[in-house]
Amino acid sequence: HTEAMIVIDVNSGRYARSKEQELNSLKTDLEAAREIARQLRLRDIGGIIVADFIDLEEDKNRKKVYDELKKEFRKDRAKVAILPMTDFGLIQITRQRIRQNIVQAIKEVCPACLGTGQLTKGSHLVYDLESWLQKFKRNSKERSLIIKCHPSTAANLREGKIKSLFRLQIKYFTRLKVEEAESVKPGEFKFISSKTRKDLTQLFD
Repeated sequence: HTEAMIVIDVNSGRYARSKEQELNSLKTDLEAAREIARQLRLRDIGGIIVADFIDLEEDKNRKKVYDELKKEFRKDRAKVAILPMTDFGLIQITRQRIRQNIVQAIKEVCPACLGTGQLTKGSHLVYDLESWLQKFKRNSKERSLIIKCHPSTAANLREGKIKSLFRLQIKYFTRLKVEEAESVKPGEFKFISSKTRKDLTQLFD
């Protein structure tokens, strides 16, 4: 998840009509600094935040605004970094979110692709299965196997006009029974002996 950059523009507000411009600008900026820290904390806003304060002539006043922000952010449980105010009245704030964003909070990793957004093609699944069966038939006389695989993989094996599973049973003269198992990763197989229930997968890899 990538946070967007947020820009906050502070205007003169209720102090605009006063004659003492610098003092009024300072009051507005200090009030804005407190509110900015409060709103970022309240809304749990993360990323880079640039606050455009009203220009201040005196360095000591710019430092007061910077110090006020630092003081207010001490109340924040999140990690916050603040850069001093520039001559143009800009202060950069970097804040790390505490809570998950809404997508992370209500979604979970897809069990079929494990978050990659990609699945192994059905044709390649059949190729992997057939490669294992070739080794198995050269070294074993068993004629019945249980294939444990993820439901999405099982669906791929059952696709097509002439089902892949049926074709392999005829070709290798071996009875193949598919058992769906969520515990097996998509695109992988476990080969179990129908007679002994022993896992044969590693023996013929």
